[in-house]
Amino acid sequence: MSSSSTTTNNVIDFYLSEVDTRIAEKQKELEEALEKSENVRSHAETIQNFIGKYTNFESRVKDFQLEIAEMDRLIAEKQREIDENRNFSRREEAQMTKLMEKLEKVTEERKQKERTLLKLYEEEGKAMEDSDEDGDDEDEGED
Repeated sequence: MSSSSTTTNNVIDFYLSEVDTRIAEKQKELEEALEKSENVRSHAETIQNFIGKYTNFESRVKDFQLEIAEMDRLIAEKQREIDENRNFSRREEAQMTKLMEKLEKVTEERKQKERTLLKLYEEEGKAMEDSDEDGDDEDEGED
C-alpha cells in the first residue's frame, strides 16, 4: 500500500502541480487582462477629458460666433442709420439750398421794392418841390 500510496501521491502531486501551473497561467492572463482594462480605462478617461475640452471649446466657439453675429447685426443697423442720416442730410441740404435761393430771390425783390420806393419818394419830393416853387411864384405874383 505504500507503493500504491506513493504512486497515488505522486499522481496527485503531478495533478496539483499541473493545476498550480494552470492557475498561475490563468492568474497571469487575468493580470494582463486587468492591465489592459486599466489601460482602456485610462484611455477612456483621456478621451472623456478630450471630449470635455472639445465640448467646452465648441461651446466657446459657438458663443463667439453668436457674439460676432450680434456685432454684425449692430454694425449693419448702424450702417443703415448712417445711410439714412446721409440721405436725410442730403434732403436737408437740398431743402436748405432751395430756401437760400428763395431767400436770395425775396431779398432781391425787397431791394427792388426799396429802390422803387426811393424813386417814388424822389419823384414825390421833386413834385412837391416843383409845386412849392410854383406856389412860391404864385405868392410872389399876387403881392
